[in-house]
Amino acid sequence: FEAVSLRRRQAAFAARRGFVRRLLSRRHAREVANRRRRLEQLQEMGLFQSQFNSGTGSAEERALAGADSWARHTASTALFCRAVGLASAHMVQPVPDRAKALTSTESGRVSAQAAIVQLRAVGYLKVLAHANQLKRDGLPVEDCSGVFSECREAIYTDLVHFEDRGCQLVAEQLAAHITATWSGFRS
Repeated sequence: FEAVSLRRRQAAFAARRGFVRRLLSRRHAREVANRRRRLEQLQEMGLFQSQFNSGTGSAEERALAGADSWARHTASTALFCRAVGLASAHMVQPVPDRAKALTSTESGRVSAQAAIVQLRAVGYLKVLAHANQLKRDGLPVEDCSGVFSECREAIYTDLVHFEDRGCQLVAEQLAAHITATWSGFRS
């Protein structure tokens, strides 16, 4: 929550008019510094871990390792569910920097986090490749990365989360996947 809150405040500040930013810049800088200190404290206490701030190697190596980790955990969960007779479905979540024409607000949020978007592009491509392989291997993986490709309205609230309309579109795609693949839901 703290990291999302910080990113939202920075994006909102960046979207203000120039004279307002100049007027409030010292206050904003103090708020950002305080929030960053709080994030560092949470990290030191072990309450906040991310593939981007833990582990070894470059940020790109950690992004790729995160994609590999996603694939291992998704496969393990799917195979466990299959072994105990449970139906499961796993999805690749859409992100704003892929397969959607962004609104100006969404573009501002994405451009404010260019370094994260650049790193995520590397890891996300690997996740998509893993998802395709898992699906070819017969595991229940649904790629939702393109679910917003026809949307022209604002869907994303930040680099990950989306509005109610976005939730509805993802739910519709997952429902179609479930009804097509789970025997208890077939008509």
